[in-house]
Amino acid sequence: GPAEYFVLMIFAIACLGGAAANRPSIGAGIGLLAALGGLGVGAKHLYVLANPGFSCGIDPVETALNKVFTAELMPFMFESYGACENAGEPFFGLSIPQWAFAWFAIFAIGLLWTLLRRQK
Repeated sequence: GPAEYFVLMIFAIACLGGAAANRPSIGAGIGLLAALGGLGVGAKHLYVLANPGFSCGIDPVETALNKVFTAELMPFMFESYGACENAGEPFFGLSIPQWAFAWFAIFAIGLLWTLLRRQK
């Protein structure tokens, strides 16, 4: 949904900003926080899907996110239409919220590993 896309954009900006500023630890730290936030948002979205009738309400971020180039280029994957109770067609066997949750977990583990490795 829109919240996952928003968190993913924060994650990407943090990681790219840290790399561009030659401060990978700061970018990785902020990216890790964003990835953990994405896990929380993804978990809520999966909860909504598992419990029909639980509405997630109107999301004000939706309109702005539908203007992002990814939503315009690949609307089947990135366009948000406010129906959080409908995960859409599976993509390689998983719904988009399941993919989002899995990737946020991978990002969080990768960034945590990066941060721990840099401290040694």
